[in-house]
Amino acid sequence: MAFSLPVVCNDNPDQKTIIDACEGGICTQYDAESFANAVISILNMDGHTRSDMANRGKKYVESQRDYKHISSSLAQTYKQLLSVENLN
Repeated sequence: MAFSLPVVCNDNPDQKTIIDACEGGICTQYDAESFANAVISILNMDGHTRSDMANRGKKYVESQRDYKHISSSLAQTYKQLLSVENLN
């Protein structure tokens, strides 16, 4: 998604949550036939639909999964944990 491409992913919880949130691809069952069918489905989409899917995925990655975002979130969590630990 970071490369502005729609993706096919497996239905593990993290990947499913991401695809449900941004609609940047297709989430499918964890087997070769389902994965292949999802790839074919994306390839058969009209260019506008595929482009919209790709753009939604890229925006999601930039706003939610970018290292700047992740590191900021992690730092905030550490600060909260340290302040709670100092109270004990």
